Amino acid sequence: MTRLERRLLIDTGVLGVLLTLLAAVLGATGSLGALERLLYDVRARTCQFFTAPPTDKLVHLDIDERSLEIIGRWPWPRSELAAVIDEIRIAGARALAMDVILSEPQPPGYAEVSDASPQTAPATRPAASGEAVLARRVDHDEALAAALKRMGRAVIAVSLTLSLSQPSGPAFRSMVAELFQNPALTREEMVRLLRQRGHDAAEALRAATDESVFLAARREAIFARIDAEMKSGGIPFDELRRRVFPGLPDDVASSAQIRLLQEGLRRWQAVRAMRRFARPITERMPPLLTTREEQAAIPQFADAAAAIGFVDYLPLEDGVVRQVPLWVNHRDFALPQLGLALACVMLDVDGQQVDILPDRVVIPRRNGRPVTIPVSTISTPRGRGGTFMHLPFFGRAGPGQWESMYDYPRFRSSRNHLPVHFVWAAADIRRRIAINNASIDSALVLLLSEIDLSAAQKYLSAVPETHNSAARSQLAERVLERLQKDGTIEFYAAMKDEDLTPEERLKRDKMLASAPALRRLVGENRALEADLASRRAEIRARLEGRAVLLGYTAMGAIADVVPTSLHPRCPGVVLHGLLFNSIMTGEFWRPAPGWAATAATAVMGLLATLAVARLSAWRALASAALLIGGWLVFNGVYLFDYWNVLVDVAAPPLAVIAVWSGGTLLRFVLEATERKRVTSRFRNYVDPALVDYVLESDNARLDGQEKELTVVFTDMENSTALAETLKGAMVGLLNEYMAAMVPVIRRHGGYVNKFLGDGIMFFFGAPRENPRHAADAIASLLEMLKSLEEFNHRMVQRGLPAVGMRGGVSTGLMVVGDAGPADGSASDYTVLGDAVNLGARLESANKFFGTRILVNARARQLAGDEFLFRPVGTIRVKGKTEGVAVFEPLCRADAATPHLAALAEATAAVVGTYAAGRFEECLEKIRALESAFGPARLADLYRSLCEQHLRQPPAGTFDAQIILTEK
Repeated sequence: MTRLERRLLIDTGVLGVLLTLLAAVLGATGSLGALERLLYDVRARTCQFFTAPPTDKLVHLDIDERSLEIIGRWPWPRSELAAVIDEIRIAGARALAMDVILSEPQPPGYAEVSDASPQTAPATRPAASGEAVLARRVDHDEALAAALKRMGRAVIAVSLTLSLSQPSGPAFRSMVAELFQNPALTREEMVRLLRQRGHDAAEALRAATDESVFLAARREAIFARIDAEMKSGGIPFDELRRRVFPGLPDDVASSAQIRLLQEGLRRWQAVRAMRRFARPITERMPPLLTTREEQAAIPQFADAAAAIGFVDYLPLEDGVVRQVPLWVNHRDFALPQLGLALACVMLDVDGQQVDILPDRVVIPRRNGRPVTIPVSTISTPRGRGGTFMHLPFFGRAGPGQWESMYDYPRFRSSRNHLPVHFVWAAADIRRRIAINNASIDSALVLLLSEIDLSAAQKYLSAVPETHNSAARSQLAERVLERLQKDGTIEFYAAMKDEDLTPEERLKRDKMLASAPALRRLVGENRALEADLASRRAEIRARLEGRAVLLGYTAMGAIADVVPTSLHPRCPGVVLHGLLFNSIMTGEFWRPAPGWAATAATAVMGLLATLAVARLSAWRALASAALLIGGWLVFNGVYLFDYWNVLVDVAAPPLAVIAVWSGGTLLRFVLEATERKRVTSRFRNYVDPALVDYVLESDNARLDGQEKELTVVFTDMENSTALAETLKGAMVGLLNEYMAAMVPVIRRHGGYVNKFLGDGIMFFFGAPRENPRHAADAIASLLEMLKSLEEFNHRMVQRGLPAVGMRGGVSTGLMVVGDAGPADGSASDYTVLGDAVNLGARLESANKFFGTRILVNARARQLAGDEFLFRPVGTIRVKGKTEGVAVFEPLCRADAATPHLAALAEATAAVVGTYAAGRFEECLEKIRALESAFGPARLADLYRSLCEQHLRQPPAGTFDAQIILTEK
């Protein structure tokens, strides 16, 4: 294991453990709540492969839009609900729960008893035609209470306003205490009393002047005062009034204070009536959500019901209902949820026998195992609350899909849902029969009185029950048969108006109308009885032996809807049914212990850490994806769907993502750091251009390739003498010299190949392509000469002699690539070939010609007009048979002075006449050159050559080559 691998393993392991710990802490503290809720909903929607069939013991009786169209606008007369409940009972339903708040008395109405419309009407309702209508007074509340009592197993609803913020705090409690003593206090007086109790002035003013808070405190105080006064025994209202409001005169019949007291008394009576279904809070119970507000059913209904249940939901952070409390603390008494109360009634279990524990609610059963409901205590906007149960949703997700929940397993049709008008139709038929029977009674009495007055009186004294059509039908047939036999009808039909008094004409008309009316009504009732029997058979087939849940599902302005994991708008009554279904089927979602998600997070985080530390980034990514996918499938399908166990989903994938991201980033940083370190060290031995090329190129080629490149050789003049003077210090001086020259080379794109003592070998055009390799090589040498001037200035300041520099530039075909042993144990990226050797010879040739830089003809050609050149001549280096034209670059073309231009022109004249073999003329050109620019080695060389050729003319063709005998 390399040092880098060891460090990667250790650092990645430490980072992975820390990130895993962070993810576990975030999951355990609920910081991932939003993500957890999202994944919770996704899991509920998609993981239903092992969902158990729902119960067949529940039917939803929906107050839907169609029912409102048929029966009328809500609220309906409660006598209509009573008729529906009677039909539910007749159909054989085992239990009934009404998700309808009945907190206010309903004024009596009047029901028509003629053959007119059977609608219920208030006492002041006139007939549509302007004539009087025969009607009977209907006490709607009494009718509903009687129907509930006949039903026997009826559960009614109470609203505890859990979703509303209820005033609390020290100032509110102080207000309640003061108003308990004196409910007539004004707000100004309350501010003063709160200040006396030590409350801050701003707090006191804010609490007392907030109308909703002040009214809530007064209502609470009056309720508490009534409760205190009633503990000694029931007292009349007048006496209660004198005790609560002693300053109110006795002759005041109506006032705001009296109305408050009346409202408080009704509220106290309703709460007292529902207390028989509540349970005192005990120490064994977990902390329950506490509320002091309620909309309780009027005592009349509570006395007739078999149980009571609250219908409120407490939306949590995002407003989605996923859990419901099974019990709530209302004024130190525990009240059950409506679905739970219905299940208890269905199972013949007294709610007082249900065991309420911190982690479970147990419903005992006489014959069979008890039902154990897993619950938990959670934090809510109303404080910590226990007995929260996860609602086990099933069915399709989407708007309106709650209707198909019980169509298992297709979830397409509206199964186990009946519109309430389906049952109401039977009650309507029954009412029409009753109206017809009342008309039949009137006709029978009239006709019997004509036959036998005593028979008519006997019938009136023992009228059959309202809905007994059979008895009336039999009597009607006998009466009609007798009237037909004795000719009574014919007798009255033969009477003429002119022979009768008005009273006699009226009696005749009644007799003649009653007989056919009686026959028609009997026939109608027979048809209606057949319709009623058919409809009741249909209702019985749907309701017999089942629990019926009556509630509002219409999506109108007063819709009772909540968002859930599956449905954006779900009627609240559906959730009561969901809870009931869970109890009846035993299908519960059980929260796993908190350590389960933490353990899963630790395991997955450590596995991800191992993958990141040991595998490449892409393989680690694939491993992370497999871990996350495997966890989601394992959690959603196996734990959640198969075992109904709720283990938090978010933290383990978060740990994997964090570990992979952090570990990969750390790996990248460490590798980049190591790469930088190695590269830095490598750059000390190999030119950075090659290092960068190899590191950055995916397909870098370092094998031998023949290319046209430009190679440069430089050498320091006077270095030998200087080395003898400086001895060991010469190394430092060379380092300083190289430090000045190398950046210039690299700045122009040159690759520094070798340091040759005090010389440098570098080339252009490789490893990176560079079409300007010749121009860049010449430019770098010219700039190096300028840098040499600065270097020499520092040398002189230190008392050392100045040094010079020579350079040779050769452009041509050469082999570039790695050179070294075949086993790859060592290599050198370099250039080889005649053009390379020429570059070295040109550098050395500068001593012979007295020049500083010599370039070959190809380099001069590629450089173009960027530089000012002067020709030096055609030379033939040692070991070669062909000559090479060489030039000296004097400066950049744009920096050329007239002096340098004249030098180049004069030199060209010398070289040109020499090459033409005009030696006498060449000597003149040399004298002109020296006269203008002074003596120079190049002029001396050409003078010597000309004089030699004049003494001994060249044999054959003159090639003007200058032969170099030294390397």
